[in-house]
Amino acid sequence: MLAKAPPQRPAEETEAAFKRFGEYIDYIRSIPEVRFVTASDLPMIYPDAVRSTGASEKVLAEIASRLAAPGVTGIDFQVIENRAYSAADQFEILTEAVAQLVAGSKPRCPLRAKGLLGPDNATLARTERSHFDWAAFRDATLDVLNFIQTEQRVPSRVFVGAEMVPPSDFLAALAATYEFFRRNGRLPIAEGVAMPKNLEITAARYIAPDTPELFGGWIIHKEGFRAPKILELARLQTWTLKPAIRQ
Repeated sequence: MLAKAPPQRPAEETEAAFKRFGEYIDYIRSIPEVRFVTASDLPMIYPDAVRSTGASEKVLAEIASRLAAPGVTGIDFQVIENRAYSAADQFEILTEAVAQLVAGSKPRCPLRAKGLLGPDNATLARTERSHFDWAAFRDATLDVLNFIQTEQRVPSRVFVGAEMVPPSDFLAALAATYEFFRRNGRLPIAEGVAMPKNLEITAARYIAPDTPELFGGWIIHKEGFRAPKILELARLQTWTLKPAIRQ
């Protein structure tokens, strides 16, 4: 079935509509302290300091503390000291921090997030294990660091030993590892690492569910139009979602 073409207005109505639109724009321009900006202006108005100056040691500790707090069931963007850190930012920063601890050095703060994309696929399998020995987690951290530096995105899944875990669960385990080091001055080599299970990216709440009614009433779509793959991709990219903060 072809999409239904919208009805055309008579030429005189079209011209009148453009005239009203022009008058509306002129009215907006006449309001004091109102100015028009383009997409290229926005990075200057809302600069992302996470990309330039990065996260201090204090901020890194706060990010890890929030992620590792008891009872956490989901992962969302965090706003700390007037800077916003997406879930992807947190994943990138904490992977780098823990990898530096593994290498025997203190994290070189501030840590800048270059800006990872979200995963390219949803994780289907989830491990039943809730605890991993240190060697397996250490090797997984180094593998993830190499992956994000090469692919510039959050991995769809992380292999800890032979077990496959979602990146959200791995992020929380990174935070718990950093918190352990901060409190004890050493890595959990003897204790191993507890792995949370089934943590959700709660920013996905901003993406509409795929329902038959979602695109209903849009004249540009044919009857019954659905776009489940586009919505799923949008949901995966909510790893990168965070508010723009004017500096």
